[in-house]
Amino acid sequence: MWLSLLFACAPENPTSADECSWVLGDGAQKDCMAQVAINTFRVSPSEGIAFTEAEIDDALQRDFVYLQVTMQIDASTNKYCDRINDPVFKERCTTRVQRPHLNRAESGGPRK
Repeated sequence: MWLSLLFACAPENPTSADECSWVLGDGAQKDCMAQVAINTFRVSPSEGIAFTEAEIDDALQRDFVYLQVTMQIDASTNKYCDRINDPVFKERCTTRVQRPHLNRAESGGPRK
């Protein structure tokens, strides 16, 4: 039983950093923290920004979060794209904002 707990997967829909603290593996823990940030943005964009800036140390990981927030939550503005430093992520983000037809319900909404 302990072995299965030791290798348990990250929570499916985490909402706090505490839920990620027990996740093994640096990559899995970073993914968990990114998901917490995205879930936080869904509830409160200002809290999402605060969480991302305070809890995600890796600059590329922060850029990834802002890209995902733009793609999944709010592709109507460059406000999150402007926070991205990585040129590839920034270009993807601004391209997404410039193509609003990808976000309409008729086109199936945001692609996953």
